[in-house]
Amino acid sequence: MTTWVKCTPWTHVVTNGHCANLSAVLSCVRRQFFVLRSKAWHAALFCTRTQVLLPEQIAVFRGRAKKNSIEERNTFLKRKKAPKIVFLYYPWGVPESSLKPASLFSTLWAGIMKTMPPYNETQPVFFLHIPRTGGTTLDAIFFQNIEPQKVIRVYSKSEYERHTLHSIDELAQIRFITGHLFLDSYDPPAIYKTRVNAFTFLRDPVERLVSEYIFYKTWPNQHLYSVLNERKISFAEYLTSREPIFIYRGKNFMTRALSGKSFKAESYPYAALAMAKRVLEKNFFSFGLLERFDESLLLLNRTVHLNSILYLKRNKLMANRKETISDDDRALAAELNRADASLYAFAEELFESRVRDAGCDFPMQVAAFREKNSLYRKVARQLGAEATQLSDGIQLSKDSIWWSYTAVRKKLTFFASKRPNRTA
Repeated sequence: MTTWVKCTPWTHVVTNGHCANLSAVLSCVRRQFFVLRSKAWHAALFCTRTQVLLPEQIAVFRGRAKKNSIEERNTFLKRKKAPKIVFLYYPWGVPESSLKPASLFSTLWAGIMKTMPPYNETQPVFFLHIPRTGGTTLDAIFFQNIEPQKVIRVYSKSEYERHTLHSIDELAQIRFITGHLFLDSYDPPAIYKTRVNAFTFLRDPVERLVSEYIFYKTWPNQHLYSVLNERKISFAEYLTSREPIFIYRGKNFMTRALSGKSFKAESYPYAALAMAKRVLEKNFFSFGLLERFDESLLLLNRTVHLNSILYLKRNKLMANRKETISDDDRALAAELNRADASLYAFAEELFESRVRDAGCDFPMQVAAFREKNSLYRKVARQLGAEATQLSDGIQLSKDSIWWSYTAVRKKLTFFASKRPNRTA
């Protein structure tokens, strides 16, 4: 028996009979079908509870809203030798009339399938870098894959103003924009009057603030370093201060960054929180969690297709530096960032659903990646990469001398060739 599944262009089904975006389809059919393996997104293997479906058993039928006769479908099935699953593809979207139950269809869900937010390959990728969420590590991953002339870094007011002078033609050559800056528009995402594919990373709000405060007191090149140390500002003062340089840092900053809305620091931002959740789910093509960095990175790369995502942790605080924050101060941070806590809880649930949609072999992919990255880090340590420190307590800071990535790759390739492939 053939199972028919309705699809739209937003599920990225291609006409060669394979599925190019498994996560979108699996969000609807995961109870009946599971991904067994996927290579380069063009050799999908599906399996039911009882059998494996090979790519040649998967077909795509280009549906037509007014002329989808049973005769046309039967002819299609005979020509394809009765595939096990057919994606009924509507190029302009599934018409409402076709959603009514029909005897030929064995629909696997009610209504139009849930899809991932859109991604346009002609637009640059924009990383909304919220401080202390693994962004420096993520920047390094993108920098090793994209030519420097196609990257815009915005970590100061002067950098932002300099890039506003770019012409439309110059901006058209940019592939990656990153920085501690908000978007000009969130729906749709745009900056410098240019539409972008936006994503971000989040972190537990209290842990993020603790890390931010200690990092700013530790890194001499941060503009708050002298203020925090000369005035001996405590963590509690950092959170509650009404000075312009501090007032918004310790109070629901992630909600502010993801909504783009301005609100009073002391109030609970109901509208901004709702906006931030909507942006995260509907407008950003991806997002990640620092606490699940490897999984986040693999999900992100399913869309952006970077050549290499092996990495070293950068701008990393030593663990013993976090013990200076008391439980009372952490409780104060939690109270002042209740909206961020709600946003983070929402993000955790949404992230978990996307991990489930990634297929039953996704945990194996994560384990294989961690093994490769562990080997990569060992080779990097041999070259002295992780020994580079700008100041006591920070490893591989932004200002550290960059090590030879090519040398690490060559050694890694050599060692990997000597080991059996466990993921084959």
